Amino acid sequence: THTHTYRHQIMAVTGVASAALANTRVSFIGLGKMAGFMLQAIVRAGTVPTSNIVATRTTQANLDRTADRFPGIGTSLDNCAAVADADVVFLGIKPQDFNDVSKPLAGLLKPSCVVISMLGGLPLFRLQKGLKHGPIVRTMPNVPVSLGHGMLPYFCSQDVTEQQKQLTLSLMEPMGMAMELAREGQLDMATAISGSSPAYFLLMLEALVEAGVHIGLKRDVAFNLTLESMLGTALMAKEHNGNLVSLKYSVTSPGGTTASALYQAEKSALRNTVSEMVWAAYRRALEIADEDDKDKVIGPGYWEPKQVNSD
Repeated sequence: THTHTYRHQIMAVTGVASAALANTRVSFIGLGKMAGFMLQAIVRAGTVPTSNIVATRTTQANLDRTADRFPGIGTSLDNCAAVADADVVFLGIKPQDFNDVSKPLAGLLKPSCVVISMLGGLPLFRLQKGLKHGPIVRTMPNVPVSLGHGMLPYFCSQDVTEQQKQLTLSLMEPMGMAMELAREGQLDMATAISGSSPAYFLLMLEALVEAGVHIGLKRDVAFNLTLESMLGTALMAKEHNGNLVSLKYSVTSPGGTTASALYQAEKSALRNTVSEMVWAAYRRALEIADEDDKDKVIGPGYWEPKQVNSD
């Protein structure tokens, strides 16, 4: 298979990795919401000494807030100074700010430094061109990285060495599960699934809680019933290696309450709605990545390019 998970490999060499990371210098250029969650996971796990971490912000007020949130790390308004001796650089800026941020950094990174980008819509070739640097890893993590249960699909440039990849994975390990994708384009697909799915699950959670209230349960009771059921079901699905159909059948008695509910779900085209949600997210990810081609659309019912009116 072209898709691999590396958490078990990292855990097998935790002692070696920890010793190596003790001298690793990590810089966060910008500290947006996702970058902040990733730094939170690293600091909480003690993966890298806080004295070896530097984060840059654009204002002194933001620097002060960062210093309060992460005691012991270095903070700076100077991106160039922050990356000078860095072994790993996380790009935590907004994608639209990349051109301005990258210009003064171009050519400054030492050859052994690996850049980890969370910038949606910016492909490797644009990142490499802007930074004049080869070893770059693109990843699209999701919000649960803040709790150490995130999903981190990633793709490496050809310039990334095995040592740099293992270093990247060691930093990702306390954030959740890292998964290497077969090609860069799959990052946009992953965005539509793991990147956006926390919102999908929260929508379903909200809908079930509201339905519980509608049939007469107190809100806190409905919430706890739904939340614990969702958590338990996720663990069951993991235990059964993703065999979802047989697992669903095991809790669906003929002529029972679950069978009636699932019949209504199919009758209401819930499955198709979910599919359309994912396609909508994927199309938007492609639009963001290629803002110059507004007429390119894909997915069910969109296989042909839009016709442009020549009038």
